[in-house]
Amino acid sequence: MQRFWKNEDIWNRLNSDGGADHETPIVGVVNYAYVRVKNRGTQEATNVVVKGYHCNPGAGLTWPNDWQPMQTAQLNGANVPANNAGEIIVGPFEWIPSQPDHECMLMIVSATGDASNVDNFGVGESIPEWRLVPHDNNIGQRNVAPVPAGGGVQGFKDAFSPMKFWVHNSFRQRKDKVEIEIILRRPKSLVTAEWTFKLSESKFSLAHGQKSKIEISIDHVGNDIVINDPADVTIEVEVLTNGILVGGVSYYLDPNMAKLPEQNLVPIKPPIKCPCCVIL
Repeated sequence: MQRFWKNEDIWNRLNSDGGADHETPIVGVVNYAYVRVKNRGTQEATNVVVKGYHCNPGAGLTWPNDWQPMQTAQLNGANVPANNAGEIIVGPFEWIPSQPDHECMLMIVSATGDASNVDNFGVGESIPEWRLVPHDNNIGQRNVAPVPAGGGVQGFKDAFSPMKFWVHNSFRQRKDKVEIEIILRRPKSLVTAEWTFKLSESKFSLAHGQKSKIEISIDHVGNDIVINDPADVTIEVEVLTNGILVGGVSYYLDPNMAKLPEQNLVPIKPPIKCPCCVIL
């Protein structure tokens, strides 16, 4: 299955320092997002513009209904060399998260002669993310969050007390309910350490336009986490609607993180296809 929400060339920083490592967003204060852009076309990409968006953690999202612009709504970027000969980093985008359980980030890039598909949308038109993001290389989405694997049993346990996200019914059919299935896959390190999880719901129905809050909590507290395979460090949560993968969230085990950062839990409401440019 293609996990289109796992674009780690979009990341967050707590300061506008240009750092390249993702830092867990802090709720209610200004954070700084960055994106890496490359050009696989045969001509240099010029007049590059990147727009930044965010939304509550979720799957089955709809563009543009579920997304809101970052405080820095768009930035211009440098020209991008052709044929993958170079890359640019665009940022920082200032934004204010309001949800402690990691918000989704979306970046849309365009250049002369290479618009994103969303640039062709008219007023009132929308599209589910599972149809949009995987089929437009000008769009990147990140629903990826680190969880502490370097703080022993307690630090990891506290991260899932519980972890929350929303599942939306983004299908266009209005008459019948859709069937939702949520699958959680553990990396080998958690299987070996005997950690297990439980979902507040894993199979249920949703009517048109409905959404449901899902909580992930610890079912069995395991042993200290030892990461032997750096390529297998992610808890994958996949959401299927009528058997179609419509989104998900990914939690990767960070051995350098002892615990999640302290959050300001008072929500702050923010103010209101040519294969050239590609978000890696």
